Amino acid sequence: MNNKIGIISCSFILKHVKSVLLNNDGFKIYPLVPACLFKVSPTLLRHVFDQAAIENRVSLVAYGYCHKDLPAIFDEYKDHVVKIPGDNCWEMLLGINTFREYVNEGSWLLRTAVCNEWRGETFIAYGSLNPSFNLVKGCNTQKITACRFEPEKPRDSEVYSFAQAFDTPPQVVECNLTHFKALIQQGINDAHKLALDSFVVKTSPKSQKIDKTMPSEICDIGFQYDIYSKYITFISPKVTQLLGFTPSEFMKYFINDPEHYYYFDSDTQTQLISQRYTFVSNCISKGMQYPLSIEYRAKRKDGEIIWIKEHIYPRYNDDGSVSNRFEGKLEDISHWKSVELNLKHLYEQEAAAKSALQNEIDKRVEFTRALVHELKTPLTPILLASDTLANNICEKQWLPLIECINKGATDLSGRIDEILDLARGEVGILRVDCSPFSINDLISEIVHSFALRAKNNNQRLLQRLDKTIPFAMADSKRIKQVLMNLIDNAIKYSGERTTITLSTSMLNEKLAVMVQDDGPGIPEERQPDLFIPYKCTNKLSGLGIGLALSKKIVELHEGKIWVVNNQSGGCAFYFTLPVMVTPNAQKATCESINYRG
Repeated sequence: MNNKIGIISCSFILKHVKSVLLNNDGFKIYPLVPACLFKVSPTLLRHVFDQAAIENRVSLVAYGYCHKDLPAIFDEYKDHVVKIPGDNCWEMLLGINTFREYVNEGSWLLRTAVCNEWRGETFIAYGSLNPSFNLVKGCNTQKITACRFEPEKPRDSEVYSFAQAFDTPPQVVECNLTHFKALIQQGINDAHKLALDSFVVKTSPKSQKIDKTMPSEICDIGFQYDIYSKYITFISPKVTQLLGFTPSEFMKYFINDPEHYYYFDSDTQTQLISQRYTFVSNCISKGMQYPLSIEYRAKRKDGEIIWIKEHIYPRYNDDGSVSNRFEGKLEDISHWKSVELNLKHLYEQEAAAKSALQNEIDKRVEFTRALVHELKTPLTPILLASDTLANNICEKQWLPLIECINKGATDLSGRIDEILDLARGEVGILRVDCSPFSINDLISEIVHSFALRAKNNNQRLLQRLDKTIPFAMADSKRIKQVLMNLIDNAIKYSGERTTITLSTSMLNEKLAVMVQDDGPGIPEERQPDLFIPYKCTNKLSGLGIGLALSKKIVELHEGKIWVVNNQSGGCAFYFTLPVMVTPNAQKATCESINYRG
């Protein structure tokens, strides 16, 4: 770090900054792209501030707030920089009061840099070629006022042609840099004071990061690049270890390699030369740029193809002009490219496997739908015929037989629907439509529908429903499937003269439902298989579809379902459901309703 004061200057006013400095030897200038005309990334802004913070004890900033991130950046570097007062370059050059006078009279201010060096960019940025996008006229500009800080600069002809392009009247006024010179001098004094107050400069985290990436510190294969001749003027001898070429051979092939000893092919060489040229041109015309990084395929001397990452770091003289020597480094990134290509290959394989799996899922769902259709087609006339017979038959002795046929067909239709729902659940396309409802009312409705069947089996259905619980937030139709399956299993497998109890309660902020019986229970070694589809654990009947589907439905509601054996005999199935946020305000009671066989 030197004892000079760095000056971060907008490239628009760089000439004015140089003209007012009394002793250029005491300063190092960092020209920065004007954000009012070009798109400037926050990364580039911080890069320039980092460079200034690394190389100088304190820096003076002659730059406006024309970038939205600048206030935050100034705050980050407050221990390293002093900003010249002014929200924009014109407030710095003319003073706030003079600037506002021009604005109030409807002037759009113009200076030599905009009229000459940045003329084309200004025309594009402010829409001179597009009448519907003419920002100068769109701001209610009454006239274009050219401020002349130097004799005959800008020239009258330049001002008039510029104003004509924006279809706005021009005027030329003679100005001086008295105010700007005073600001610069005051800023220099403040910078010296800040340097004395913080003799040991704190390096910002960003500065440390950039400093560590400088080629002089971490890059073994460093080189120096002459931007005008485009020749390598220096390359580390370690280039031989990396590429096999001697330094003199690499210097030769870097700029001219018609036989492609180093470059992979002619297209690669052409693209690299073009990118380097564009980068250097931007550094010269626009100010400091973020380092250039290019990845490309190259050849070692033995013909092996490797991946190279080339970095070029711009360098500037103390007066802000571009140094003719840029620094750079070369990295062998073949390993990382191999990893990248391997990951890409794995991703493509995964995508192909996913596509194939999706095709299989689609085929399975389509097959299941077709199967359901084929099974339900002959059931439809059976159901219709049995319904018609039940409603019109005169001989009552045949009615139980007809009802049995109708019930069997209805049950079979339900089982077929379960097969389709289970297939949907397995492939992740089973959906639930949640809305608030009373789980107690739903249980009462279902128990009532099973009452006659329980009576015929000499079984008792008992409800113990907590009326303080809130509404369930779930799909009532799907939860009805779960409850009917659990009650059906309890009636079917608990045996005669048993009691089946349904209860509701709250468990860990969720609604819990229990279906309990005092039958023979389920052996513990068989319980893990209960919820696996097509794996029946009971010798009586069934394909193991109902409980598997119930598990899918409950889990779609982010709930859980499980079974435990009672100490006194029998087993209990539990499942949980989410509840409404607003609790049910009904009075706390507990009712018992018996259905005896």
